[in-house]
Amino acid sequence: MGLLAVVVVALVVLGVYSFASPAAQEAGSTGTTPTTTAPSVAPTSGPLPPLSVTPLPPVEEAPATPVRVPVTVLNATQVGGLAADVAGSLAGQGWPTAGVGEYQGSEVATTTVFFSEGDEAQRQSAVQLMDAFPQVTVGPSLRFFEVPGVADPGLVVVVTGEWQP
Repeated sequence: MGLLAVVVVALVVLGVYSFASPAAQEAGSTGTTPTTTAPSVAPTSGPLPPLSVTPLPPVEEAPATPVRVPVTVLNATQVGGLAADVAGSLAGQGWPTAGVGEYQGSEVATTTVFFSEGDEAQRQSAVQLMDAFPQVTVGPSLRFFEVPGVADPGLVVVVTGEWQP
């Protein structure tokens, strides 16, 4: 129904315009209708030459350089030595470790990697750590707690019981 109304309004406007338009009045007074001519196109004398296509060289992306910042591992379980075991696994894969300890904060449900706010290198490193260690299931998350006795803990991995080194 709405489309029909729009079409009717458009036809009415077009009709009014054709009566009020100076070109329509001139054409009506001279009795001739304006004609238009199509531009002529010169025929080609033969087939077009073949296109020469030069392939572009392949784009080589630089391999992503690993960003490895020091990692502090904190144990959030009652399993003795878990933080040291995890730190050993990280070091075995080339990750520098800043230290180990016990996590004293509020409960962390699953192994999580934390980074310092505003530190893009730590955030990138946390993403790479998660890619390398599927046991780290949450992150990168902003670190909301201090690590006692460590001035610059780097990344902080809070380990829960599901880690299998």
